[in-house]
Amino acid sequence: KTVNVAASATETVIKNTLPVAEVDGVAYDTLPEVVAAIENKVAAGATAVTVKLLSDVSVENTTLSIPNKFALTLDLNGKTYTYTDDRTDVQGDGAARYAVDLGATSTLTVTDSSTDQTGTMKAVGTALCCLNNNGGTLNVLGGRFVMASTSSSYAIFSQNGASTIIEPVAEK
Repeated sequence: KTVNVAASATETVIKNTLPVAEVDGVAYDTLPEVVAAIENKVAAGATAVTVKLLSDVSVENTTLSIPNKFALTLDLNGKTYTYTDDRTDVQGDGAARYAVDLGATSTLTVTDSSTDQTGTMKAVGTALCCLNNNGGTLNVLGGRFVMASTSSSYAIFSQNGASTIIEPVAEK
């Protein structure tokens, strides 16, 4: 299933310690609360939001879709965001198998504000990639991307005229 900013935040399956993240500086205990906070900001007319991870997060079979004309900054903050997909390719359900999916006019900026620069996005199981840029703008300014998938080896997949900028991070 896909969690859009218009979807119910209660659909997300999570395993984490608390609190999980901040949205524009306000801490939330669960990923559904984070998604609801983003939904509320969109409903109020916001076009951008910053999410900072405060603990490691595991998400199962749930893609975070960034809507068109919306900008999300994801600060990994030294934490790990693990996306697990256990669906088989023969299901033919057409389901997205990405941790994050960018729309044609959406923007995602990934950073890692931690001192050690250990923030990681990881895709496991039958996941196709960590970040799917489907014509949007992706700016990777920090973070590590790990594929532990049986289906693909793409950490970042850009298509349909997408703009993807990856800034080098100094080795520590």
